[in-house]
Amino acid sequence: MGLFDLPSPIFAIVDRLVSWLPGIVGLAFWALLSAIGTMWLYHRFSRQEELAEIKPKIKTVQKKMARYDGPLSGLWPLISESMSLSFRQMGMTLWPALIASLPILFVLVFLSNHYDHRFPAPGETVLVQPEGADSPAAWTWHGTSAEWLGEDEGWQVSWPEDRAALSLPGDKTLLTLPPAAPSGVVHKHQWWNWLLGNPAGYLPDDAPVTALTLDLPGQAFLDFGPDWMRGWETPYLVLLVAFSLAIKIRFKIQ
Repeated sequence: MGLFDLPSPIFAIVDRLVSWLPGIVGLAFWALLSAIGTMWLYHRFSRQEELAEIKPKIKTVQKKMARYDGPLSGLWPLISESMSLSFRQMGMTLWPALIASLPILFVLVFLSNHYDHRFPAPGETVLVQPEGADSPAAWTWHGTSAEWLGEDEGWQVSWPEDRAALSLPGDKTLLTLPPAAPSGVVHKHQWWNWLLGNPAGYLPDDAPVTALTLDLPGQAFLDFGPDWMRGWETPYLVLLVAFSLAIKIRFKIQ
């Protein structure tokens, strides 16, 4: 687990409690939860009274600029005042907005690990491709049937009913199917995994390969649009923005 995975065990419990909801409704729940958390933090750490005071001032200056019909020299003070107020407003909202984005980062990591891919059905074929490997064709699969298709494609593996393993010469196990979680890649531990962990686990440090890519099927939450739009990302982000705007308007958050 990385830093951004720390709340994931709690999120997993909550996810199991709402697992009876249909897929898109479950994503709406997470979007609503994220919107509530991020808007609460923004309201908590932003100076709402000062923001409420500065917005009318900006509108007043903008109206003066729109109605101004004189020499350019008379317009510069209005432009300067407008920019000064705008930068002041941005300064008051920047840090609260960054703090408010933290819940979204944690939820994004959780959703990515749980809703990106799914495990195939037993017997379904999956491509497993080694990256940076030396003579991978000599490696052996146990517990399933596999065909080596060449270095560009890797193995075509039949997904096992129980367990299967990829072994190096000397019967040292490199990969076990299914992995701990449906992730599209298993690789060696990198420095950034202290921030974002790989739920499928890691290859040994002395492994003769940098990564093994698994062409796992993705989860679809929409029945329309291109493939890239049917995953969890589009509905979650659209609903997140919609819920956040609704909360902002309903509670008059500046």
